[in-house]
Amino acid sequence: MECERWEDLVEAIERPASILAGAAGAERTEALVDALSANGLFPLAYHAWQTAGVLKELPPEQRERLRERTIRYLAGWLVAWEEIGGVLDRWLAAGLTPVLLKGADLALRYYPEPHLRPISDLDVLFPSTAESERAFALLESAGFRPEEGLQDHWSLAQHLPALRAPVTGLMVEIHGALLVSPRDSRWTGGGVRLIEDRRPYTWQGRRVEGLAPEAQVAYLCGHMWLQHAGEPPRAMVLYDLKMILEKEESVFRWPRLVDLAGAAGAAGAVLQGFGSLESCLGLDLPPEVRSALEACGQEPELSLSPSGAAVEQLVGRLRHEGWLGALKAAWRIAFPSVSYMRWRYPVKEKWPAVALYGYRWVGQAGRMALWVLERLRLGLSKRMRGE
Repeated sequence: MECERWEDLVEAIERPASILAGAAGAERTEALVDALSANGLFPLAYHAWQTAGVLKELPPEQRERLRERTIRYLAGWLVAWEEIGGVLDRWLAAGLTPVLLKGADLALRYYPEPHLRPISDLDVLFPSTAESERAFALLESAGFRPEEGLQDHWSLAQHLPALRAPVTGLMVEIHGALLVSPRDSRWTGGGVRLIEDRRPYTWQGRRVEGLAPEAQVAYLCGHMWLQHAGEPPRAMVLYDLKMILEKEESVFRWPRLVDLAGAAGAAGAVLQGFGSLESCLGLDLPPEVRSALEACGQEPELSLSPSGAAVEQLVGRLRHEGWLGALKAAWRIAFPSVSYMRWRYPVKEKWPAVALYGYRWVGQAGRMALWVLERLRLGLSKRMRGE
């Protein structure tokens, strides 16, 4: 049995005793636990089961498997946590100003216990691309190695090539912007406001910064439903949003959220996020906030298939980066280096390089054709509705 519905995953956390309904069937329980892990929710679920005292009612073999999975998770989490601390120490000693994003930030600022928020990598932003490049160079000099990449610095990308720690393998992504490239007119024209009003705080004795809560919500929704529109969303975002809203409830500025979401081009994504929050956790937007976000319009990615949304993302980035940058980026996409091609298609290691390029072009042409058809259907549908 597969457990892919977010409602199933939320039920395991919000109603811990529901896990007992599958106790007689190990296959069902394992499928649920696998789905929770894939969505970044296993630590929260295990904590809920432990707190509610339902683990002792599970069959011994199931209980032991859950305990072993938890131990493995905690070991990996602690290694990542310690590595992140060392990375921050290097940057702070050099006078840089790291703005933590996603897991490393949310775990400490918003979750009741940091280990309840999984950390698979470190995402960090710096106030300028010059600082980001200095931070990148510092890690390279410390033995971190960049992953193979397609772009030059900041070409179509909001972060530099991911860096891998030499011993632990922790991945570090150093951002220069959020959701789009720092060269993108959508960033300079409004998205940059997401990093206004940053909040300084102490991360394990280290002075760092994080996004303001309203910017956090706009960014998390934009990251999940726009930036990664071509991939299945992960239910972990529900609890990221829930933790922020609950902790910031008395000071959260709803008009500010509307303002920032509109400036960043993520109003539709915020509506999508709150639609999921309402259906799964019963948290809804105030009516006037919903109306204001709807007035901003919906991003095309939200109406397309995952494949179409991924192409829409690419085309949008090309369109907003300037014609010269777009031409250079398009050339690199069509004619990347041979080393990149070998990295990108490892299962075809025996193919000659020229065949890899042909394979790539056919796939790209097919995706572009499907995107064009989807966009035509979307446009026709809007005309029929009189929009």
